[in-house]
Amino acid sequence: DPAVYGPLAALDPTFAWVFQRGAAGTPPPAGVQLFPVAGLFLLRSSPPADALRQTFITFDSGVYRTDHSHLDGLSLTYYSSGAALLPDSGLFTYDRGPDYDYFHGTRSHNTVVVDGGDQREGGAVPGVSGVADGVAWATGTSELYAGVRHVRTVALLEQDLAVVIDSLSSAASHVYTQTWHVQPGTAIRF
Repeated sequence: DPAVYGPLAALDPTFAWVFQRGAAGTPPPAGVQLFPVAGLFLLRSSPPADALRQTFITFDSGVYRTDHSHLDGLSLTYYSSGAALLPDSGLFTYDRGPDYDYFHGTRSHNTVVVDGGDQREGGAVPGVSGVADGVAWATGTSELYAGVRHVRTVALLEQDLAVVIDSLSSAASHVYTQTWHVQPGTAIRF
C-alpha cells in the first residue's frame, strides 16, 4: 500500500530498497541481524542484481508472548530465488479444534518435534551469531520439551545454500523428528 508504506520508504533508504524491490534505496547488508524484542534472527545473502532473488532466512528464538504465539520455538522460514521454499504454516483458524491444534502446534512449523507432541508454551533463547568468511550464522536454545535441550544452528553459506544443525540432548530416550514444510511444487534433490 503506497499510502501507508511510501512515507516510510522516504524516511529509511533500506526500507525503500525492500519496498521498491531493489529499484531504489540502499540494499540491506548481507549477514545476520537479531531483532531482540521479537527474538527473531534474519540471515541474508549478498543481494544479487535482481533483489527479489536474494536468499534470506528467519529464525525464531524468541519469547512466547501472547495467545497468538505458536508453539514454534527454533523454527525457521527460507526464501530464495524469488520463492518461499520453507514457508511458515501461518494462521488457519482461531476456532479451537483439530485444525487449530495443528496450525498452532509444533508439527506445522519447520523445527524439531519430540515424541510427536507439541512444545510447551514458553520461549527459546537467542544465542551467539555472526559472520565469518562470508557465512552468516545464528544459534538458539530451547528447553520447551520436558527434559530435552535443543540447540539449533542456522548458517547461510551463500545465495541458495544453507545448513541447519540440530543438537538435542536428554537423559531419557526420545523420538526426534526434524520437520520441513516445503512449498508445494518445489523440487527436492538429495
